[in-house]
Amino acid sequence: MTIFNIIRLSMEAFRREDEASLAYIFGKKNKSPELKHLHESKIKWSGIFFQILKICRFVFLRGAIKDHRQPAVNVIFYAGTDNQLKALISTISSITTKDLLITTYIDREVSCKESKEIEGCVQLNFSPTLVIVAFLLLCIRAPIFYIKLRRSGGKNVLERHFNIFCRSFYYVPFFIKKIQEGNPDLVVVANDHNVDTRSMKLAAEILKVPTAYLQHASVSNIFPPLEFDYAFLDGKVAMKRYIECYKLWQTDASANYASEKVNIFLSGQKKRLNLETTPKKEFAIGIGVNAADQFDALLTLLNSLARKDTPCIIRTHPNQSQDFIEALEHFIKNNSNFQHSCSVKSDLSTFFKECSILIAANTGLHLEAALAGIPTYYHEFSTCESVSDYYGFVKSGISNHLPREFKDMGKNELLGLLATNENRQAAIQEYSTSFGTIWQNQEGDLVAETIRRIINGDELSSIYERLDESACFKQVFDLISNTKKTPA
Repeated sequence: MTIFNIIRLSMEAFRREDEASLAYIFGKKNKSPELKHLHESKIKWSGIFFQILKICRFVFLRGAIKDHRQPAVNVIFYAGTDNQLKALISTISSITTKDLLITTYIDREVSCKESKEIEGCVQLNFSPTLVIVAFLLLCIRAPIFYIKLRRSGGKNVLERHFNIFCRSFYYVPFFIKKIQEGNPDLVVVANDHNVDTRSMKLAAEILKVPTAYLQHASVSNIFPPLEFDYAFLDGKVAMKRYIECYKLWQTDASANYASEKVNIFLSGQKKRLNLETTPKKEFAIGIGVNAADQFDALLTLLNSLARKDTPCIIRTHPNQSQDFIEALEHFIKNNSNFQHSCSVKSDLSTFFKECSILIAANTGLHLEAALAGIPTYYHEFSTCESVSDYYGFVKSGISNHLPREFKDMGKNELLGLLATNENRQAAIQEYSTSFGTIWQNQEGDLVAETIRRIINGDELSSIYERLDESACFKQVFDLISNTKKTPA
C-alpha cells in the first residue's frame, strides 16, 4: 500500500470519526465524576510543550527501521494492555487449534507473561513510512483539533492529555496498513473506549472488515455504545449496561453510528482463573485497588489491619500511579505482615490462592474473586461517593459492605467473614453467563468455537439460543439451557 493510499484512507477514517471520538474517555467523557482522578491527580510535565515531547517519546519508543509485513490470516487480534491480553489469551490459545490463521499484535507496554505464550506475537512498531504519514496527519489535523477543543472549554484536558488524542494519527494508518495486508475475516479487540482499540475498529470499518469486541473488565455507562459486528459479553449485567450506554448515546448529536448492527454473545468471563477452592493455610486478607483509589483512604484501613496482626496482600492495578506505589511500598517496608501483589508481575490466580477474603472498592476483582469462590467486601477507597458500588456488586449480592465494626474485630471474629450470601450463585451467573455450565472455565474455547462458526458460516443453535433485545441490538445469543452443569 502506497503512502498516498494510506493517507487517503486515513483522512476518510477521520472524516468518519474524529480525534475526540477515538480518544473517547478524554474527548467525550472528560467531565464525568467517576473520571475525576484523570483530570485532578498530580501530573508531571503538563502543558502543550511537554505534550508535544510526550508525542515524540511515544513515537520514538515504537519506531522501527524494518516493517513487519502482515501475511494473509483469518483473524487479527490486538491487545493494548496487560489486562486486555489476559482476557484474550484463552481465546487465542484455543483458536489456533481450529485451523484458523491468526496474528496477535500487542503494544510495547504489554509485558505480562501471557505475551510469551503466543506463537508469532508481534509488537506494534511504526515503520519510517508510517511515521511520515502520521507526521503529515499531525500537521494537517492537530492544530484545528486543538483550537476546536480549547474553544469548547477543554483547556485542562489539552494541557494534560493532548498527546493521547494525537496517538490516533499513528494508530489509524498503522492498522489500515496491517488490515489491508492481512485481509482477515475478522479483527478482535478487548476494549471499546481507548484510542488504540478504537483506531483499529475504525480502520477495519474503512476497509469493510467485520469487527469483534471481547469484554475484558466490568462495564461502565460512560462507555460508548457497542459499534462492532460481534460482541462477546460476560453476561446479562454487561448487556444491560450497554443498553444504558446506547440510550445515552442517542442524546449525543455528534454521534455517527448506532448499535443495531451488533450481534451479542453472552459467553462468560474470559480471564483464566484457577477455580479450585483449596483451603488456605492461614487466614489472609486480600485488598484490591485501582487508579481511581486514593492512598490516604487505603492507609486508614491498612493501619487498622496492622493492629490485627493478620497477613494482608495488596494488589495494585497496572495503571496505578507511581506516587501510590511508592507510598504503599514505604508502608509495607515498616509492616512485615503486608505484601504487595503487582498485577503486572503476579497473575490473578496466584493472588486469589493467597487470599481468604477480598476487600475492594469499584473494581471487577469482586466478580473475579466470586468466580474463584472467595468472599468479597466493598469498602470505599476514594472520596467520590457518587460512584459508590458503581458496578452493583453489593446490590446484586455478589459482595457485601465491609462491616462497620471491622476495625474492632479480633482474629476469631474475622473468620466469620468467610461466610457468603446464599443467593450469590444466581447473582454471579447474571454477571458471567457461563458460571455453573459446562463452559465454566472454558470460555476461551467457547469464544474461539463461535468465531470459527461465524467465519465458516456454520450454525450456532447447538450452543446458543436467541434472546429478544432487538430494540437495541441486531441479535442477542445466550447459552442454551441444557448447558447447565448437573449437580455432583
